[in-house]
Formats: sequence, C-alpha cells, structure tokens
Amino acid sequence: MSQRPPNSPLSPASARPRSAPSTASGWTVDSARLWRGAVPAALVGALVAVVGLLVIRDLLGVPVLRRTDSKDLIQASTLWYIVAAAVAAVVATGLLHLLLRYTPRPFAFYGWLTGLAIAIVTLLPLTFTASNETRVATAILNLVIGVVVATLVAGVGRTVASPPARRVNISG
Repeated sequence: MSQRPPNSPLSPASARPRSAPSTASGWTVDSARLWRGAVPAALVGALVAVVGLLVIRDLLGVPVLRRTDSKDLIQASTLWYIVAAAVAAVVATGLLHLLLRYTPRPFAFYGWLTGLAIAIVTLLPLTFTASNETRVATAILNLVIGVVVATLVAGVGRTVASPPARRVNISG
C-alpha cells in the first residue's frame, strides 16, 4: 500500500476547508449577505413606522411632530418616517459592518452605540414644545422603530459574521 504525499489533492490536509480572509479584528464577514439583510430590515422598519403612524395619528388622533432645519415643529409625514426608518437601517448596517471589521468586540460596541442613538431619538421629542400626548407618542414611535431596526440588523450580523478562532495554549 502506497502513501500519498502530505499535500496531494486527496490528502486529509488538502481536504480541510480554507479559512476566509481575515479582517483587522479577526472576524470574517460575508459582506454581501450583510447588506442584503439590510434591505428587509429597512422594509420592516418602514412598515413599523407606517403602522405606528396609523395607530397614533389615525386611531388615537394624536399628532406626530418633527423638527425642521430651522428648529420649527411640523407634522411628520408618513413618507418622512418611511425614509428615516430606511436610512436608520442603512446606517445601522454600515456601523455594524465597520465594527465587525475593525473592533475586537463588535456586537458589544454595536449594542452600546445603537442603544445610545435610540435613547437620543426617543428623548428628543420630549424636548418639544407640544402637548404631553404628542411628545410621548412621538417618543414611543421613535423608540419602537429604533429597537426593531437595531435588533434586526444585529440578528443579520450574527448570521453573516464569524468570530476569530480561539487560540489554545497547549504548553503547560
């Protein structure tokens, strides 16, 4: 019985899967799948905005306000909220992609950064000069959209990224 050379096409060493190229953080990321996942996250965020606006404005009769560039308060349109939710999903995906490529604990930083961003967009309407029900309804809508988008993007990220291999120290 003859033995094959160690690197022949049929040797066990060559049958092992090759590792994906590493990034600065050591995490491997399927970027195409990550960004394909951003599309449904944006769609779900936009639909959450539509449902929230239907409940708040149409069922409860409470206005939902937003600030203009000149700091005036105006009624937020449905289109404005749809675009804002979609942009939030794209920004969250971009943030997670950068963190996966360049930080040692990307999901910890993602959680903190998105949590703080959600806190800002939730607290901001509470500073408006408007009725309490308008301020609270707008804050709740922003909170729900933010949590949905951040959670969906994180879920996609967990399915398309692999942590760096752990090194085992076998020397005693």
